[in-house]
Amino acid sequence: MILTTHLIMTGIVARQISPYKKHIPCNPTSDIRAAPTNRMNQELPKLPPKASKAFKVFVGRANKGLLHQLDWERFYRFVSVCHATRVTLSEDDVYRLLRSEGFSQAKYISSIFYHLNNFARMR
Repeated sequence: MILTTHLIMTGIVARQISPYKKHIPCNPTSDIRAAPTNRMNQELPKLPPKASKAFKVFVGRANKGLLHQLDWERFYRFVSVCHATRVTLSEDDVYRLLRSEGFSQAKYISSIFYHLNNFARMR
């Protein structure tokens, strides 16, 4: 079992067999909830000046491959500004903004935006 897991995690095994004997593609480096291609064909959402400035600060200084602690702080600031200025962005909107800027974990970050924004609205 350990050898099989290691082979799957390193990408040596191209497919994994489920308990139901169906072949499931296995790519450990891909985003599990990859976005459909039609999301990127839509126009990017427009941000108000304050939210746009906070987004540009976050994007301009962020490590787009793997966010650093300071990058997360700038991202939280962007979420806070969006909440304070009552910007209504969906998870897909944030995903498209992040993908257009080259973030490899755009889906993960956009889901965090969605949860933080919903949490802030609960107060």
